[in-house]
Amino acid sequence: MTTTCPVCTGERSRFKFRASDPFHGIPGEWTIRECESCASLFIENGPDASELARLYPEETYYAYQLPSATNLKRALLRAVGFSRDTGEPRLDRPGKVLDFGCGAGEFLLEMRARGWNCTGVEISRAARELARKNGLDVRESLRGADGVAAGSFDYVRANHSLEHVRSPAQMLRDMFDVMKPGATLFIGVPTCSSQNARVFGARWWYLTPPLHPFVPSTEGILSLIRRSGFEIQHVRTNSDYASTAGSLQILLNRGARRANEGILFRLKPFLLLGHWLAKAQDALGVGDKLEVIAVKPSSSAAA
Repeated sequence: MTTTCPVCTGERSRFKFRASDPFHGIPGEWTIRECESCASLFIENGPDASELARLYPEETYYAYQLPSATNLKRALLRAVGFSRDTGEPRLDRPGKVLDFGCGAGEFLLEMRARGWNCTGVEISRAARELARKNGLDVRESLRGADGVAAGSFDYVRANHSLEHVRSPAQMLRDMFDVMKPGATLFIGVPTCSSQNARVFGARWWYLTPPLHPFVPSTEGILSLIRRSGFEIQHVRTNSDYASTAGSLQILLNRGARRANEGILFRLKPFLLLGHWLAKAQDALGVGDKLEVIAVKPSSSAAA
């Protein structure tokens, strides 16, 4: 039985609840445990890395498609407070960027247009092929024959991809190794320290078993980032409508249909209300989409 916390390596954990996949129809029910040391959630006896890779629905998984929204539509959504943009760090000039879990390459295409030298890492063959058709350099892994050279990158990001791996500590060490001294790191992850994680439990939108082998607590992931050698500069939550509206839809569906199918997702004013509520939760410090900006120390001793 797997009871070691992947976030803090604590050996003591308690049964939390059982949960199933609400998004893609992946069969099975999963036992979720809570670490007694850092309060992170993780799957007991979850699938290994190769099994996880096979579970992703390549034809429908959101990150494996390029977005269809126009710039005008995005601007209108921002005007009514419906922006889902990430809080990327402000970087002085273009350099080399690595996007771990880049999907079909949406972020990298934007960075390339701004003059950046772009590299991605993506486990999905279909997503890699789509990104490569757009001229992007996308690898299958950070390590091994398909990996990248140490000390290469000025900016490395993992936006809602770290929680998809079995060993986040190893992944952070690998990212540290490929960064230049003084380079910037952006991590976006769900946090189970949030209000909605406590309220909705097994029906929480961002729990997502088994594709999320773990969901860290805020304390747990910040401690892990520091232990990996980084200096944290900025921490915030940047939540959206899925925080409440999506969790409520999962609750209403009760497994009868997919999480984003149902009356709540057809009521656009309700989604907007859910988005404003998420921003209120962020302001109160109880949002569920954590964003962390950190740097690799410049000193050779730290590197």
